[in-house]
Amino acid sequence: MTTIIISCLVFVNLSLPGVPLLLDEPVRSLVEAERAFAKTSVEKGIRDSFLAYLAEEAIIFRPLPVNGKQWLEKQQPSAVLLEWEPVYAATSLGGDMGYTTGPWTLKKTRQEKEPVAYGHYVSVWKRTGAGAWQVVIDVGNSHARPARSPGLQIPPQSETNVTEHPQINREAARQEIMAADKTFSEVSSSRGTKTAYQSYVTADIRLYRDQHFPLTGKNAVIKFLSETEEKLVLNPVGADVSQSGCLGYTYGTGELNLKGSPKSPPAAVTYMRIWKRKPGQTWKIGLEIVNLLPVKREEAAE
Repeated sequence: MTTIIISCLVFVNLSLPGVPLLLDEPVRSLVEAERAFAKTSVEKGIRDSFLAYLAEEAIIFRPLPVNGKQWLEKQQPSAVLLEWEPVYAATSLGGDMGYTTGPWTLKKTRQEKEPVAYGHYVSVWKRTGAGAWQVVIDVGNSHARPARSPGLQIPPQSETNVTEHPQINREAARQEIMAADKTFSEVSSSRGTKTAYQSYVTADIRLYRDQHFPLTGKNAVIKFLSETEEKLVLNPVGADVSQSGCLGYTYGTGELNLKGSPKSPPAAVTYMRIWKRKPGQTWKIGLEIVNLLPVKREEAAE
């Protein structure tokens, strides 16, 4: 594994072979928490593992964003086996917020030899006062069976060893990134998707779309979106930021106009974004996942 400190985020690529586990404590403990979460899913099932690791206020998508614990407490345990592993993780410099991402597989029962579904997940974590990590938002998508386990590369960046981080007005920062979502929508509506993403994403952005493998890097992402999407208008309903003000997330609903369907109404979607900010700069999208909402029967028949 490799570790790099960039601005006020600490990143680790978990898919590089043959590199020893030499991680700063926040990243190491986050990866350990994610792996323990995945192990609990295998041992105790999806419902009980999520109830154990979700924060009280955690959001999951079913398919709209809902309180995860309240939703899960109403469900019965299932025989379905959900397995996953983190291949990339990052934390804020203060170590109070981080996120993990990687592939997941699903089997109908433990006895099944082959998975029946594949995809990628993204989980945002926050640390409690006692130092334990809890998931505050969890979302994923589906795609075809991958040819191999993905090897995510950290693009070259200048390293900055930051030892201090400012304390910020977190409520003001929350409002900033929600406003950034709305401004993005305005640019997307008036000038198109390509222009909006060129202005608002990091060089190493990760993009997740249902039935597509994850894309990494600004050029690859903009090329893909220029060919597939016309306009994305978002309605943020929640957000949070790290204590140091360098990492945050937004989530909500929205509408997506796809290329090649000029007469079709926009598709309803849900989304989650991870935002990053370097000192003295504006917020940029470091990861985005957008999922289409299921089409109602009466809409499909029209």
